[in-house]
Amino acid sequence: MSEESGRASALYSLALAGEVDDTDQLIALEDAYRDGDAVDIVIDLDEVTYLGPAGLETVAVLCADAAIRGGTVTVVRARGMS
Repeated sequence: MSEESGRASALYSLALAGEVDDTDQLIALEDAYRDGDAVDIVIDLDEVTYLGPAGLETVAVLCADAAIRGGTVTVVRARGMS
């Protein structure tokens, strides 16, 4: 899994790639959002080949965290994956 994150004002942007199911790396992404001041989250899944249970849980956790801040999570470029 690879990840790029960028912050522009109140936006936390993630571009994930490969197999997304490594719990430690995903927890690090959650922590990075919590430690920052971003409100809204954009998750780009274009390069993801597999989104495992840990990846789905991370999306759910980020949705809950964003809601607490009054923000939203937008998932973009999701397509069929195994």
